[in-house]
Amino acid sequence: MKPVSLAWRAIIVSALAAFLLWHFGRELFGHTEAWDGDATRYLLCMLALGGLVQLVFPAPPRDIYCAAAIGALAGAALKTGFQDLNPLGGVFMFIYALPVLLGAWGVQRVRRR
Repeated sequence: MKPVSLAWRAIIVSALAAFLLWHFGRELFGHTEAWDGDATRYLLCMLALGGLVQLVFPAPPRDIYCAAAIGALAGAALKTGFQDLNPLGGVFMFIYALPVLLGAWGVQRVRRR
């Protein structure tokens, strides 16, 4: 059996971490939707998520970002219900996942120096 590459591990961990941020949103942020309680705390968590995943599993930042956005989208869809998630909500998920891209890119830049 072929071992899983670091990039695939980064994708899996990023998606799972973003999903868990949404799943435990009420416990972490005080509201059903993670960004409703304290958007700054949510965005800082997403920034840290991108940086930590890039630090542990080096991968292209866009892969980490897309996986986190999809994981958050899945978490929101399961938490609030698929019928409540409209296409605009999906766009917002990708916008609110941008700190993941920034965190992953920053760690990648530091690592290259």
